[in-house]
Amino acid sequence: MVSRWDLFSQGGVLDCTRCGPLPHQGPRYFYSVPAYPRSWFVAPEQSEADCLNLTISLPPNTTAKENLPVMVFVHGGANAYSGNAAQMYDGLIMATNSLLKWKEPTIIVVLNYSLTCFGSLASSNLKSYRG
Repeated sequence: MVSRWDLFSQGGVLDCTRCGPLPHQGPRYFYSVPAYPRSWFVAPEQSEADCLNLTISLPPNTTAKENLPVMVFVHGGANAYSGNAAQMYDGLIMATNSLLKWKEPTIIVVLNYSLTCFGSLASSNLKSYRG
């Protein structure tokens, strides 16, 4: 049985203004999805150990006192590619559109999860683990 992990302290302020690492996958830009350039965006590196992260995006000009709905979005990609930093899943764009286009400001949370064999290894040798 796996035991609980030890709490980790960064020791100060943790900069959470950039996306965390992506899960390992095929070469970057392996699939082509048309998207506008994002001047605020810096593409993260890939790391299987640190890819379990999420992004939280707020609509523009919202305050902590507003009781906004929250949408949790799990990206697609055939369990083989993509991540919460992919242009088509940008929470900031979705949150901005929730306010400007749909007039329903919404907090957007986009999850990352392990992909390929790191996330869901399949093998006939693993059947005994399913119970």
